Amino acid sequence: MTSRFCLLLCVVGLSAACSVDGMATLSESENSDSENSTAGDTDSDSDSDTDSDTDSDSDTDTDSDSDTDTDSDSDTDTDTDTDSDTDSDSDSDSDSDTDSDTDSDTDSDTDSDTDSDTDSDSDGDVACKGPIAGTSGANPLFSQFYTADPAPLVHNCTFYIVCGHDVGTTGFVLNDWYVLSSTDMVNWSDNGGPVMGWNTFNWSNANAWASQMVERNGTFYWYVPVNNMGGGMAIGVATSNSPTGPFTDAIGAPLVDDRWEMEQFKYANDYDTAYTIDPSVLIDDDGQAYLYYGSFGRMVIVMLNDDMISTTGTPIERTPQGFFEAPFAFKRNNTYYMMYAAGANPASIRYVTSDNPMGPWSAPTQILDPLPNNGPDKATSHPGVAEFAGQWYFVYHLSDGPNGGETYKREVAIEKMVFNSDGSIQPIVRTNGLSF
Repeated sequence: MTSRFCLLLCVVGLSAACSVDGMATLSESENSDSENSTAGDTDSDSDSDTDSDTDSDSDTDTDSDSDTDTDSDSDTDTDTDTDSDTDSDSDSDSDSDTDSDTDSDTDSDTDSDTDSDTDSDSDGDVACKGPIAGTSGANPLFSQFYTADPAPLVHNCTFYIVCGHDVGTTGFVLNDWYVLSSTDMVNWSDNGGPVMGWNTFNWSNANAWASQMVERNGTFYWYVPVNNMGGGMAIGVATSNSPTGPFTDAIGAPLVDDRWEMEQFKYANDYDTAYTIDPSVLIDDDGQAYLYYGSFGRMVIVMLNDDMISTTGTPIERTPQGFFEAPFAFKRNNTYYMMYAAGANPASIRYVTSDNPMGPWSAPTQILDPLPNNGPDKATSHPGVAEFAGQWYFVYHLSDGPNGGETYKREVAIEKMVFNSDGSIQPIVRTNGLSF
């Protein structure tokens, strides 16, 4: 009777086995099928769980002590998190409603997130080794030629310093700019000599003064003050696809000059304008760029368009207390810092802060006293700041360096810069060179 009933079941297609034992086989087989179609759990230490809701939530957890934890949550967005150890343990966990899994946690969110022990530099580059422990450098960085008014730029694990080239004996004479660079903060290159001169701009006829370079979308923008043939100082912009050039005039005319200032501020005379020198540029986290410039106690701020070679909005004059010249803007932990030469020559270095890139500014804090000099005139001072491989650095120039260094033959130097827990900056201590 039992065998006939089984036979009947077989014919109808309701059983996988026609024996009394077949009843147990059937229930095991149903279990295994239902596990597979509902949760796709394949245990061979491969726990496959794939959550698929047309939203494609694929959780692949590869525990491979090469721990490839590729977290994949697909929102058409691709975010990949990878964790690696190395030991070979294939634990595959994948949650699936559509069943299909291979433990490889693939978090799809277009965002490549990789864990690394190496610090990243200030413009987002990863795997920068930075200085080697036990090494040391020297200040000034070069003394066989004279450099001044430094401004740093960190890119592709390289610390660059753009600076003017002093050649005067009885006054400040600068005709071109150097780009110094290092990957270990100890050994420095001059990249073969000056990279660009004031004659890059056919509307200029003199004065390669204090400048700054920034990078945006693979293009390097070099903001420089030069003498305008039309009268007065003006700020030009040169561009290149490399921080060491070659550079070309991006506009064919000044970005900012007396005429622009007279129009913007409704001045009647050019001598009413702020002195158009010492440009500094900050690109904020939201992509908005700001240009700061000025001297002799007046600082102007104006926004730049996305093209980085034209202005937008209304400029304002918002000068930090005690400001003399040489503004340098940077941002850290959502605080905007403005560093500058204060008082008059010999100038000290101070900084102010704000929660807005256009101020207003806090009361100033002095971090570097006036520096000595060997020449006939009082020493100038010019700050610049950047972070590299987890350490902040302060660049400046000396007016009493070796090999004839003096007021008109300055020499660029660098020091470590340290922040306190409240965001304030510790005083800068002049040294004979960096030590690691």
